[in-house]
Amino acid sequence: MWKFIRYEWKYWLRSPMTWIFLVINTMMVMGAVSSDSVIIGGSVGSVHKNAPYVIQFYYGVMSLVCLLMTTAFMNASANRDFAHDMYQFVFSSPIKKRDYYFGKFIGAVSVAFLPLLGVSLGSLIGPLMPWAQPDRYGDVLMNGHLMGIITFGIPNTIIAAVLLYMLAILFRSNIVSFIGAMVILVLYGVSAGFTKDIEKEWLASLLDPFGFRPENIVSKYMTVDEKNIHGVALTGAFLFNRLAWLGISMLILFAGYFKFSFSVKNKKPGKTKRGSHQPTVLNPNVGLMSAPAAGGNSFSTLWHLIVFETKAIVKNPTFIIITAIGMINLVATLTSFTGRYGADQYPVTYDVIDSIRGSFFMFIIAIITFYTGVLVWKERDAGFSEIQDSTPVQTAWLFISKVIAMIIAVATILLCTILVGVVVQTLFGYHRYQLDVYIKSLLGMNLLAFSYMVVIALLFHYLINNRYIAYFAFVTFMILNSFVWGLFHVSTNMLKFAGTPGVTYSDMNGFGPFVLSIVWFKTYWFLFTGLVGFLIYAFYIRGKETGFGSRAENAGVVLRRNKTVIGLWVLLFVLCSGFVFYNTKVLNTYDSDKEQENKQIAYEKA
Repeated sequence: MWKFIRYEWKYWLRSPMTWIFLVINTMMVMGAVSSDSVIIGGSVGSVHKNAPYVIQFYYGVMSLVCLLMTTAFMNASANRDFAHDMYQFVFSSPIKKRDYYFGKFIGAVSVAFLPLLGVSLGSLIGPLMPWAQPDRYGDVLMNGHLMGIITFGIPNTIIAAVLLYMLAILFRSNIVSFIGAMVILVLYGVSAGFTKDIEKEWLASLLDPFGFRPENIVSKYMTVDEKNIHGVALTGAFLFNRLAWLGISMLILFAGYFKFSFSVKNKKPGKTKRGSHQPTVLNPNVGLMSAPAAGGNSFSTLWHLIVFETKAIVKNPTFIIITAIGMINLVATLTSFTGRYGADQYPVTYDVIDSIRGSFFMFIIAIITFYTGVLVWKERDAGFSEIQDSTPVQTAWLFISKVIAMIIAVATILLCTILVGVVVQTLFGYHRYQLDVYIKSLLGMNLLAFSYMVVIALLFHYLINNRYIAYFAFVTFMILNSFVWGLFHVSTNMLKFAGTPGVTYSDMNGFGPFVLSIVWFKTYWFLFTGLVGFLIYAFYIRGKETGFGSRAENAGVVLRRNKTVIGLWVLLFVLCSGFVFYNTKVLNTYDSDKEQENKQIAYEKA
C-alpha cells in the first residue's frame, strides 16, 4: 500500500496543477483578509479579519470551492492507468486489491487537502499587505487554523473524495465523478431550506455534508470577543454532523472496495440483439466525435457540424442527468413562494425568474465548465484527432460549430426552466405568464452572458492545453471577476467581464429606461468576445504540435493572415467602447462604489 501512496505523492507534488491550486487559494484568502472589497462566504462584520472564527469559516468555504479540485485529483488518480492503457499490466501483476484501492485513495486525498493550506498562508500574508488597515486585525492565534483543519479541511476533503473516488474507479468516467460533485452541491443546497424553520434545524444539521449548518447553529450566540479569541467548538450538533458524515463516507469507501474488481469487465453486461453481452459505460464522449464532411469550406459543412455537435450534447445521457438534477433542485425552490414575515405571495413572472437565476444558474455554469472541456478534448480522448485534423474542414468551422452547439445546449436548458416556471405558476393558480418577460430575461440577457462564458472557457482550454487546470482556471476567473475589481475600487461595467447595468423590472414600467444601456453593453461585450474568438482560432490545436511555443508561432501567422478582418473588428470595438465610455464617464455623472460610500458618510455626518 505504501508504494502506491508514495507514487501518488510523487506524481502530484511534481505536477504544476497542485501548486497552481495552492497559489490561487492563497491569493483568494489573502484578498479577503486584506481588503473589505473581497468577500468569501459573507462579510465578517466587526470581528477581526484574522480572528480564529473567521479562519475556521474560510476553511469551510474554501473546502466547498475546492470541490472541483478534489474531483480533478480523485478522478485522475482513479483513471490514470486506464487513460494510459496500463491497466492490463497492473491487474496482471502480483498486487493486492487492498493495496491498490486504498493506496491510491490515501495518496490522492492527502494531496487534495494540500491546496486548502492556502487558507492559512493567505490569512497570514493578508495583514502584511500595504493596503491592509492594522486596526482590523488581532493577534495571530493558531487555534483558528487548527480548528479549521480539524472541523472543515480534513473532513470535507475526505467526504467529497470518497464519493468522487468511488464513482471514478467503478465507472471510469469523468462525467460520473462530475455528476457526483453536483449531487453533493444539491444536498448542501437542500439543507439550506430547513434552517429557516427552527423546528427543523436538526434536519439541516444532518443533511449538510459540509458542516456549515450545524456550525452556524452552534455559533449562533457567540459574542464578538469570543469569535476573536477562539473558533467554534466541535460539540453538540457540529460534532454529530462531522462524525455522521465521516462514518457514511467510510461505509461508501468500503462498499466501493468490495465492488471494485481487478478486471476490465466490472460492469453488469447488457444484452445485444443476438443475446450476447457487452459492458455498458456512461461516457460523455459517446457520439461526440466530429462527423466527416465532404467539403471543408461550404456553409452546409458548418450547418452539418452544428447539428451534429448539438445533437451529441443534448441527447447525451450525462447531459440529461445533470440537467435533471438541476431541474429537481429548481422545482424544490419553486414550490414555496413565501415573502417576508411568512406571508404568501403570488408566483409572478419576475419572482419566478429570480428563483430560476438563484437556484439553477449554478448548474448552467457547471455544464459550461465541463462540456466546453469535453468539446475540446473529445477527439483526442477518442483517438480521433489525427483523422479529423487531416480532413479539409476549415478550422474556423470546427471552432464556430463548438461555440454555437454549446450556446444552443444552454438555450435548450433555459427553455426547460421556462416550461417548469410556467407549470409551477399554473399549479399555484396564477395564469398571467408573461412569456415575453421570460424570453427577454432568460433567452435574451442571460443567454448572451452565458455565451460569453462559453467563449472564455474555450479560451482557457486552448491556451493552457491541460483539461483540469483549464477547468479550475475558468472557475477561478469567474470567482475573481466577481470581486477582484472591488479590491482596486473599480466598479465600471466596461472592465468587469460581461458586466451590464442593473435592471429592475416592474409591472408598472416594465424594463423601464434600462433597455438601451443593456443593448449597448451587450454589444460592447459581444465585440470583445469576438476578439477573444479570433485568439482562440489562432491557438486552435490541430495536429501533433501541442506545445505552447510552436502554437504561439503558428498563431502569429494566422493572425497576420486575417489582419484585415481583425482590424475591422477592432475598429468596431473601439468605436463602441468610445461611445459607451462617453455616455458613462463624460456625458452622465458616474460615481464609483467608493464615491457613493463617501457621499453616504458625509450625509450621515451632516
